Amino acid sequence: MSQPVCQYLRTKAYYTAGKNASTLTEAAPGRQFWCIRSMRPLGPDDRLVGPNDCTSQRPCFDTVDVVFA
Repeated sequence: MSQPVCQYLRTKAYYTAGKNASTLTEAAPGRQFWCIRSMRPLGPDDRLVGPNDCTSQRPCFDTVDVVFA
């Protein structure tokens, strides 16, 4: 099953892995996510952000052109 990635979702691993967007789909223990629109662990809609939370069902979601399996 493919998982679209919100272009505003970030984690430290994204930057340390050479801006590899696949790190945005992997929820790992201790990995913290934030939204670059709000610059907080909550999105503009005041809900938690993360690979399983930032979906197309949210009004702030905007996908990147890449989809990861």
